[in-house]
Amino acid sequence: MQIGILINDKEYREALVERLSNYDNDLLVNIINGSESFSKNSLILTDIDPSTLDKNLLIKLKPRTLFLTASFSPNATDNGLHLVFKYCSVADLLSEASLVYKEWQGIGYGRNHSAKIISVWFENDAMAYNKCMSFARQILYRKGDRVLVVSLSYLNDYGSDEAGDFNQFARMMYSISTGRHDAVYGHTYTDSYGISALMLKKGRNPMAYLDKEELMSVIASMATFYDTLILDMGTCYRKQNLFISEHSDNVVFFENGRRYTDLVNMLGKESMSKVIIIRQSGDTEDAVAIDDVISQIYGNNIYESNKSKNYKKIRS
Repeated sequence: MQIGILINDKEYREALVERLSNYDNDLLVNIINGSESFSKNSLILTDIDPSTLDKNLLIKLKPRTLFLTASFSPNATDNGLHLVFKYCSVADLLSEASLVYKEWQGIGYGRNHSAKIISVWFENDAMAYNKCMSFARQILYRKGDRVLVVSLSYLNDYGSDEAGDFNQFARMMYSISTGRHDAVYGHTYTDSYGISALMLKKGRNPMAYLDKEELMSVIASMATFYDTLILDMGTCYRKQNLFISEHSDNVVFFENGRRYTDLVNMLGKESMSKVIIIRQSGDTEDAVAIDDVISQIYGNNIYESNKSKNYKKIRS
């Protein structure tokens, strides 16, 4: 997502640009000034009072503009302005910006949450559970986030012996379909490490049979209560999962070079920059690589990313 910054408060502007740049590697942040034009694809973030703008100019700009306001609980006005509290968290600001951007561009699906969504893919399923759980534990340790791991593969390895039958899953889906976007919260459990998962049995996974709209609804519900969602795709390369990955914040792919998947081309050119590859070795080097990737995802750019000719970020 491209964001053009048009903010008069210099101190606030500099601090915001630094935090945005460090928060998400997939953000392109530009400062707009009076002498330079800005990309036609940029969302505008500004502290200008909309009432001071020419009426015709305001009509032209408001679909792509997010106005910062000093009001703690801003609401969109009748003329369709997009407003956000100036001193909210970066996560909340980006959540609002994402909604405006998706509505303006008419692509993907908007987000009414600030959770970071990470899709994780594999060449084979043998180590998927172990790697995703290692990933989740490192995020919990490093960030202190509330982490939910969800299998979107055909077989669910994150099940609980205390889970009910598929009727429980059906009740959850019914609650979501009737507008209860917090419905998932009552259908999860947390293990001794502090990692959460859906309250489902092991084995055949009902999540792998949902259509695109149903998946989007479930993810929106999960993201209401968790800071990070790790979506274990395994080797379930169905189009619904690919769509979810295209609109995830990050995509991590564990490969060992034994099978050809061509994941990047499946996802499309626009998703290239968010794909991070971990060359799976099966030893302690994997743990180091996971730690490096977490730093990369959360903006702590301790390690410089290497890029292949396809612009894929690779950790080896």
